[in-house]
Amino acid sequence: MIGVAYEGPTNDWAASLMNHLKYSFDIKYADQVKEVYYESADGDATKQLGQVENLLTKGIDALMLQPLSETAMVPLVERAYDMGIPVIIFGSSIQTDKYVTYVDRDNYKVGNLYATWVCEQLGGEGKVVTIMGEPGSGYSEDVLRGVNDALAKFPNIKNLGTEYGEYSGAVTKQKMETFLSANPDIKGVIVDGALMAMGVLEAYDDAGLEYPYMTVDDLNLFQKKAREVGYTDYISVPGGSEAAAVAADLLFKYLAGEEIPQKYLMDVRIMSGEEVQAMIPEGMPDSYWGMCLIPEEHIELYYPKE
Repeated sequence: MIGVAYEGPTNDWAASLMNHLKYSFDIKYADQVKEVYYESADGDATKQLGQVENLLTKGIDALMLQPLSETAMVPLVERAYDMGIPVIIFGSSIQTDKYVTYVDRDNYKVGNLYATWVCEQLGGEGKVVTIMGEPGSGYSEDVLRGVNDALAKFPNIKNLGTEYGEYSGAVTKQKMETFLSANPDIKGVIVDGALMAMGVLEAYDDAGLEYPYMTVDDLNLFQKKAREVGYTDYISVPGGSEAAAVAADLLFKYLAGEEIPQKYLMDVRIMSGEEVQAMIPEGMPDSYWGMCLIPEEHIELYYPKE
């Protein structure tokens, strides 16, 4: 029996993470799974605390956790570890090492690549802003650490600040409009999420300004929009929801007695929009991700074609 505590269907990234889990448990490892208890926190870190407490009473053989806070979940993770329950951390980091393995995109490297690319496109001079996801999330804070370390190497780049777009186009648009009202000459936006990037484009559209150099992930929604408007001044990296499938693979290796690394960071590389778009099968919905790890023969179970 496996307990899974995760963010919940709050956005397309979280839905993709869940699709990778369902594929792993319902198809790939179906013959090894007796039961899976899913706990969806709906993006609420406090709610997740109670859900993990509940999972630890169910006699689970392993706990898979996408922590919504890198600090609040520490006592429960350490309790599970001390109870002898293998803990698999995935999709976001946590400030303890009492787990079997931690699987994620290399978020620090992502942030570093993002900021370096934007600064280089600007020739090392100009104004930029940073839009991250959720404050306090290990995922977002790791990206931000990478961003800030890269920005420190470009003294003539003026970073006007960091805001959190909460993975919402509407929230991000509002915050970007505030930045632009005081600084319409912002030429670079370091943003870690396609829905937030959509909000950035809308803010520039409404202000009648030329789109900035920007960073984004591999969500089809943004890739389709960029293709429609002829926007090319951006780079993409994998969004990282595929970490759920990698985490499941490592869990079953561990349960089979194999050695697994305590930390597994999936490598990332910069891709152009054209590269990402070429990865996306024809007819995929907006919610599809270019680096999806679900095999083609099963993909329409989770992403029906339009």
